[in-house]
Amino acid sequence: MYPESDYFGTATMRGMIVGRSGILLSSQYKKRLPLSLEVAVKSAKYMGAGNGKWKSGNGFDMYPDNAVTLFDNVNVTFTPTRVRNKDW
Repeated sequence: MYPESDYFGTATMRGMIVGRSGILLSSQYKKRLPLSLEVAVKSAKYMGAGNGKWKSGNGFDMYPDNAVTLFDNVNVTFTPTRVRNKDW
């Protein structure tokens, strides 16, 4: 796989929008928090090695590692394909 920036020779800026919220498990704080926290924790586990190398086996792009585990009562649990394509 090659990023489109390598393929087309264009500059890039990567970003992510996480449009969900939920109640953080194992916390006394009971107000809604963004699920971007889940992505941050999984990213740190995967990419946070002191040697600068990503940790094999800690990717979170496939089941079961892509499941939400830190939150309960997530506000949106399903988005139809048509809506996902429009968002993209």
